[in-house]
Amino acid sequence: MIRVETILDMVLPTLATKFDLQKLRAELQASRSEADSDLQKLRTEVKSDFQNLRSGLQEFRAESKSELQEFRAESKSELQEFRAEFKSELQEFRAESKSELQEFRAASKSELQEFRAESKSELQEFRAASKSESQELRAEFKSDQHELRVECISIRTEMAGLEARLIRWMVGMSLGGGALLVSLMSFQMSRMEARLLRHTTVVPPIAATGGSNSVAGGLLPQRAP
Repeated sequence: MIRVETILDMVLPTLATKFDLQKLRAELQASRSEADSDLQKLRTEVKSDFQNLRSGLQEFRAESKSELQEFRAESKSELQEFRAEFKSELQEFRAESKSELQEFRAASKSELQEFRAESKSELQEFRAASKSESQELRAEFKSDQHELRVECISIRTEMAGLEARLIRWMVGMSLGGGALLVSLMSFQMSRMEARLLRHTTVVPPIAATGGSNSVAGGLLPQRAP
């Protein structure tokens, strides 16, 4: 029969191997949870940055629209004031210079035509300048929108690459853990087989000893030196 020490020698390495496997599984789960938390933090940061960019773009649109509307309102009010002032001055001038109106008409027709031409040219220049400024604002807005789209695409590609790396890392860790587990189990099985073979070859049979060291005599079989 096999001694208690032999049984303990056979059982204790298996228990130690199970403890090591449980410890390895706990470490793998901890590393996986850390990787998941880091990925979640990165996703939240990217979402917050994207929301900040979107809010900034909306604020820029609102500010540009409000400034353009204010500019149009100011230009219209100035033009109306100019027309009102010009009409009032002309009426006052007509009331004051009725006697000299005929002479003044002949002299002021050319000046009035020149003034109208200048005012028309200035108005056209003003319209052209306002159109060019609005076109520049539109071009800048389109360029900013294009840059924002490019940045969003780059962020998406970086996120996809990071997810692929994490998946590869997790697959590699799982495969490595499985291979390590299989190797440890095979190593323990080989050790157990070797010990069983050694004990079976060392213990003498009962018939060969003549029953002197049998259980009936009150003694266990002795291990060979």
